[in-house]
Amino acid sequence: MATHRFFFAIVKSTEDMANIENDTKIGLVRVILLIEDSAQYYSKYLPILYSIVFGQIQQLLTEVEKNELDKICKMRSRPKIIHVRNYEDAVAIFHKYKDFSALCHF
Repeated sequence: MATHRFFFAIVKSTEDMANIENDTKIGLVRVILLIEDSAQYYSKYLPILYSIVFGQIQQLLTEVEKNELDKICKMRSRPKIIHVRNYEDAVAIFHKYKDFSALCHF
């Protein structure tokens, strides 16, 4: 099960990196920046972060009766989790998306 969550997190992280530019400009989506170079640690952190974010979104969806399109929009508007492995990349991402930053983890 842990392997499944890790692969899910890697796929979502890749999607988030590909969509961050558009989603922050159009959707005003928040950004969670994870800075970690150790595979041992980011392989644990990413699944936990995605579990928390998706858990919160699921809770919101069950609390509010909406149509299917609204649910899809809510899922797309979740915070994007961006993982970088070094300080330089972190600073570049932080400065580019500082107005949308929700959390920085060192």
